[in-house]
Amino acid sequence: ITDMTRSPRFRPLSGGATVMLANKRVTGEATMAGKHGARVGRVTFVHDLNSGAGKADIAARDVHFDPKGLQPADLSPLLAQVRNAKGRASFTGSVAWTRRGTTSHGVLEIAELDFASPLGPAHALQSSIAFRSLIPLVTADGQKLDIAKIDWTLPFTDTRAVFALTPDALRVEGAKTNVAGGAASLEGMTVELGGKAAIHDTARLDNIDLAQIVSATNIGSKVKVVGCVNGEIPFTSSAAGF
Repeated sequence: ITDMTRSPRFRPLSGGATVMLANKRVTGEATMAGKHGARVGRVTFVHDLNSGAGKADIAARDVHFDPKGLQPADLSPLLAQVRNAKGRASFTGSVAWTRRGTTSHGVLEIAELDFASPLGPAHALQSSIAFRSLIPLVTADGQKLDIAKIDWTLPFTDTRAVFALTPDALRVEGAKTNVAGGAASLEGMTVELGGKAAIHDTARLDNIDLAQIVSATNIGSKVKVVGCVNGEIPFTSSAAGF
């Protein structure tokens, strides 16, 4: 099975299926596998040839990710930044169709997933993401994602992001993390999936301990600083820079 959209959302899947045709009604069940033959899940489906209506139920329960085996990027190019993942995830969903159109929905459950993020190793990602549509991918508003710890120069702890996904963009409704004895947060921003539009947001800093930041750098043995930072930093990130 291959995604034929201009920017593919899913990697090709292989598998085996049993299909029956009786009284102009098609029923079947397929077992799907990803890269290296790793089992991904099961799809049961039914289609009525008279009405043109049908339904497919997707069950990908307890999918295991391992650095030496299946990775999130093996399932979707949208997850290319989630590398060296280790943990479990489950997905259940349904797609229904008639001659007038298609409807779909699903839920992705992520439990204690460790992975290599652009900032450093991330630990114990947890989330339950409700999709209002699978074709295209659209989430409900206010979806939450929690990460226990990110091993940056100074660790980020108790990181939470609230977001929503539309067909064209990822909308971050807010994000907050604890760092250097204080907290840093983002007001909210929209990231176009095409990656061409500029990103605008404001970072808020609350009680960030300068002594911890300086001591974590290579000048920590030469410079001593006492004080905390509070404030707001508007920023823009685009192809021209930050």
